Amino acid sequence: MAGPRHGDRGTPPPLDPKLGLRASPSPKQQLWHFSRGISFAATASAPSTLPAASPVSQVAAATPMRQSVVLSTASTLQVQPVTTDEAPTVDEVSKQPGPSDAKDESRSRPPQPLLDFRISEDAFYAAKKAMKGTPESFWSYNMYRGPPNESGEEQKVKIHYCRSKHTMERVCQDYFMDEEVIGFDLEWAPEAMKFQGPRKNVSLIQLASPSRVALFHTAIFSDKDIASLGPNFRHIMESPDILKTGVAIKGDATRLRNFFGIDSRGLMELSHLYKLVTFSPRGEYKSINRRLVPLALQVEEILHLPLYKGQDVRGSDWSKPLSMEQIIYAASDAYAGPHLFATLEHMRVELDPCPPRPHPAESNLPIRIAKDVELPTSDELQDDDVKDNAVCKDTTVSAEYVSSVLESITIEEEQVFVEVQTKTPGNTKPKKTAPVRRTRPRDSKDGWLV
Repeated sequence: MAGPRHGDRGTPPPLDPKLGLRASPSPKQQLWHFSRGISFAATASAPSTLPAASPVSQVAAATPMRQSVVLSTASTLQVQPVTTDEAPTVDEVSKQPGPSDAKDESRSRPPQPLLDFRISEDAFYAAKKAMKGTPESFWSYNMYRGPPNESGEEQKVKIHYCRSKHTMERVCQDYFMDEEVIGFDLEWAPEAMKFQGPRKNVSLIQLASPSRVALFHTAIFSDKDIASLGPNFRHIMESPDILKTGVAIKGDATRLRNFFGIDSRGLMELSHLYKLVTFSPRGEYKSINRRLVPLALQVEEILHLPLYKGQDVRGSDWSKPLSMEQIIYAASDAYAGPHLFATLEHMRVELDPCPPRPHPAESNLPIRIAKDVELPTSDELQDDDVKDNAVCKDTTVSAEYVSSVLESITIEEEQVFVEVQTKTPGNTKPKKTAPVRRTRPRDSKDGWLV
């Protein structure tokens, strides 16, 4: 009859001469194996007569790696972990400020003012205090104020709502031809197919400068107007000297080319600039690529307030006269462009060493971290893959909020020539007087604006 084996209850396993611990010699629980190093038996226990200067403490003090092994098995082996006076406690580590604390503190203040039109401190702190998810809690163009006018009042951002090609051309000529940086965006029917034409696929065009936003409602243009867009707008989009900023901007430019034959140049994808200034200081160069970053994320990170991007507005019907909610949504999307660019560009210039500005989006070139040093980058996501889902939980707005929005909106109307019959020798044709500009809507479709 065979005697008891090591590991049976009758005979304890032998002491290991080096560590002074009992360990099973079975293949699964042996002390050393070339594929996994040292391991202890699950049922092993330390002898109660362990000397003060035990081999375990010597091993733990010898190398940090051995110390971690002992600490991880202290509960099983009943060995006290080795500690030093210099090591901080968990409470001390948790109390030390980190980068996230500094970021959270900076977001509690208004963004650095870099343009003439800047966010009102009163409006910013009111948004911070507003109930989360209400219209007053989101970032919007309506929070910004410009230099005082002749009467000493701060200027509000103006909204030009254009419903014809003629008014679109006039607003482009008067307000955007001389701008160096503008915001650009499009809206379209959510289920639009290419064969459905421009009304569904380019329903609304938005341009924004620091002082104003233009909403060109192409979906309700006349058949003659929708056939081709005017030369002033074409010049703005095709000029490389006017920088157009936005997110997924190349996809928007592709729609203009497909439906209006406009080859846009001077496009700045804000996602590229955002990644350059965010990850360069950390040395995280693998994260600098051409994949898109949602506009709402950039606004909250850089401008310190959430941007409303709910699907209920984005997927709404853009073929009818715009509601107040649609105007706020569309105008804020485009207006974020100039302010994000100004802040991100300022951050880029402040970097040491300063990386070059990203190439225009239409060039399809990689992002550079230094002169002649380009990063291998992945392709951009399509626009539909970039989701902004900040949800407005409560659509009830105060009368003051509605009044403030309505004050900024101007409905651009056609200029009307009034014929006056005059009796002049040799000329029986009526003369045309100077154009008279309408200031009120022609019909009641926009009665909420009156």
